[in-house]
Parts: sequence; structure tokens; C-alpha cells
Amino acid sequence: MKFFALILLLSSSFFDVPIDDSRGPDKSEARALVDEVIHNHGGMALWEQSTAVRFTHISHMPQMSANLDWMVGHEYVEKGTLRAYADHPLWNSQIGKDEDGAWAVNWIFPNSPKGMSTIHYQMAFMPWLSQDEAVLFGELGKGKLPGDDETVYSTIPFWGTDLNGEQVGNTWILYVNQESKTLGGFSIDFGGAQAYHRIEGFSDASGLVLPTDWVTYAGPQLQVIGYHVLVDVDLNVEFEEDRLRMPEGADTY
Repeated sequence: MKFFALILLLSSSFFDVPIDDSRGPDKSEARALVDEVIHNHGGMALWEQSTAVRFTHISHMPQMSANLDWMVGHEYVEKGTLRAYADHPLWNSQIGKDEDGAWAVNWIFPNSPKGMSTIHYQMAFMPWLSQDEAVLFGELGKGKLPGDDETVYSTIPFWGTDLNGEQVGNTWILYVNQESKTLGGFSIDFGGAQAYHRIEGFSDASGLVLPTDWVTYAGPQLQVIGYHVLVDVDLNVEFEEDRLRMPEGADTY
């Protein structure tokens, strides 16, 4: 349970830092491969036209206690600002996040709602989010994902930077099928602790081909710690400002 809580802690500023020429050189081969992946998953045009996204995230986490092993979130995220709100009906909980922080009502999950408000958005739209001006790419590599001993993927590491070119947040790694140039999975490196996510299914969402079914592996034995599904994805929604108003009695984070 503690390890699962650790692997979902992300910096909300990961994709929200302005670019500056002092960031240093980028890896053009890695960026070119990501461009191919985005093209094969629907391109950039539909993504750029969207201002906010909505989806329902459902996960089963067998390592968690009985009241926390299932999560259902109706999640809304505003692109660019990463302002977000969500309803979690299994817990009768609501969360919200803006530039001033986060709040929650009846929040019982061990991770802060500040990180949880955008983590599934980042997972689902990772190739497109890698095009943020604050992102740098590392060297292309090769790697396998847990649960699949046969497939060798091209790996593309990337991370956010601040104005001085220093890394912000964690390192994300895309796993790309070498033949189809499509996404096979991704991993997140938390300074030595790594979580792997192997994609098992895709769906068309407003014209983009998104990962909507994946399995998470972590821990010394790379055991399964989560099964994830996204449904009802919509890139053509209006972000409701009123939903960010903190209810009376909410906890702040």
C-alpha cells in the first residue's frame, strides 16, 4: 500500500514551466520518434483544438485495503493550467485543484488529491503532453515491459525543466513498438523507484487513439499493483469554473 502511494506522487508543474533557450540541447532522434507516435495515434491538430478533457477512470488495486481497492473517478482537466476537479462516487468524495492548491471532501485515499487530480490525465495523454515547451528528451534506448517477455520496445525518456534547464518532477519513459511506431506502455522513474504501465487496449476518443486499458507493475518483484480503464473520454468539453469553488468543510492540500 505504501509503495503504491509513493509511485503516484507527481509534480503538478511537470508540464507547466515556460521555455527558455538556456535549457540546453534536445535529442532530435527521440523527438522525431515521438512525432511518429503522435501521428499514428491521431496527430496534434485535434489535441491542439481542445481546451479541456473529461473521462472516467476506473482502477482495481489488489494490494490496497478493502475500502480502497477500487477507484472510480469522473475527472475533468483544463489543458495548460492543469486546473482540475473530479467526483469519486465510491467514496462520496470530490476534489479540486487550481493555481492556489487543492481541496477535497471525504478524501480517504493515501495520496494527496493535488497529484491525483491530474495523474490519469498525464498517463492517458503522455505523448501529446511531451510536446510541451518545457520538456526535454533523453537518448533513445531499448527495453521490455513486465508481463511481456518477448517484445523489445524503443524507449524515449523525457522530463520537464525549469528556466535554468534543471529537471522538474520525475522522468517519464515511453515504450514504442519498433515496427508500428505506436505506444506499448510507459514507465515513471521516481529517483530509483520505478513503476511500469503496460498498455492492453486503445480506444478512439474524439479522433485520438488513446490508451484506455493498462496494467501497473511495481515493487522489487514487479508485481501487479493496478488495473486501469478509461471510459467516456471527451476532448470537446467546457471547463466549469464553478466546480473549482471549495465547498464548506473541505480539507485543503
